[in-house]
Amino acid sequence: TNDALANKIIADAQTCLGTYDESMMSLIEGFNETNTEPIYPESGSEVISARLTYEIKYLTVKGDPTLQPQ
Repeated sequence: TNDALANKIIADAQTCLGTYDESMMSLIEGFNETNTEPIYPESGSEVISARLTYEIKYLTVKGDPTLQPQ
């Protein structure tokens, strides 16, 4: 069903994004999922997708977001 496929897409994306990565985690202060939303196909289409929204917090040097604080 469309619900089962959309839920699988969401679960697979959550698994990928939720996998601990030491190099990434050393750069960020917080990583939180804020929303998930299945996107169902329009009439005549078979495309099912999902929208996942994350809030990522990280520290930067004031005035230059490309620099990491020391």
